[in-house]
Amino acid sequence: MPVPKPQTDPVAEIAGSHNEASLAENYAFLRTFFVKRLRIREDAEDCVHEVYTRLLASSSQDLPVKSWRGILLRIANSVIVDKFRRDGVRHRDMHVPIDEGLETMADLSQASPEARIAAREQLETVWRVLQSLEPECRDAFLMARVEGYAHKEIAKKLGIGTVAVGRHIQRALFELARNARNP
Repeated sequence: MPVPKPQTDPVAEIAGSHNEASLAENYAFLRTFFVKRLRIREDAEDCVHEVYTRLLASSSQDLPVKSWRGILLRIANSVIVDKFRRDGVRHRDMHVPIDEGLETMADLSQASPEARIAAREQLETVWRVLQSLEPECRDAFLMARVEGYAHKEIAKKLGIGTVAVGRHIQRALFELARNARNP
């Protein structure tokens, strides 16, 4: 009966072959790598963590590692490719934050007359777009975004499937975003 090989911990292996300063240097190196390519610091931090997660999850611990930086860069490149694919599928470049400017709209008593007029115009545009939607679409959107219902609850109340609820909400968001760009 063969004796099983003891599993090596990649973090311990990295720490064993490098000192803590080197680990911090690799972290800073990866962060810089992602910031240059993504230009959004929060995304860069998430991607660095994803690299370390993938490194820890990898099962190829049997081979000796000559260059940790090379492995980290290879994983980093695959993280970037996966991120761009996900963003493309989700149409991230078309997202419009709904809560943008809500802080100023919430306290109109402190706002200038111009800001009040702009806020009123924005609200009128949102109201007009919501009124132009099919009633089922508008109700699903308002139940989800304003009242906070889950898709399953909305589906029950409207008597439709959860997939249809998601499509209605997506349609409402698309119309709101389209009208936000072209009032």
